[in-house]
Amino acid sequence: MPAQTHPVDVYVGSRVRLRRTLLGMSQQKLAEAIGLTFQQVQKYEKGANRIGSSRLHQLSKVLDIPIAYFFEDFHGPASIRQPGLAEAPPAGFRHDPMV
Repeated sequence: MPAQTHPVDVYVGSRVRLRRTLLGMSQQKLAEAIGLTFQQVQKYEKGANRIGSSRLHQLSKVLDIPIAYFFEDFHGPASIRQPGLAEAPPAGFRHDPMV
């Protein structure tokens, strides 16, 4: 039985696809720019494969957008939100609104 995709992975993948198409860029061109095959880009865009943080950073540079773009307007199911995180950030965490 295949593993179920996570709503965040599907959403982030859809944002990759949206930005790529807005730029008129093919999956092949994006794949070449980040050193992958177009099949891997397809899997990212469908949410079938998770995008690691370093790859997300790379995608943000190639697609000329801030990393936050991938998560804008995501209001997924309550089951993926962790209670308490908004009230108390981890020790040593410093929010920089300019990032």
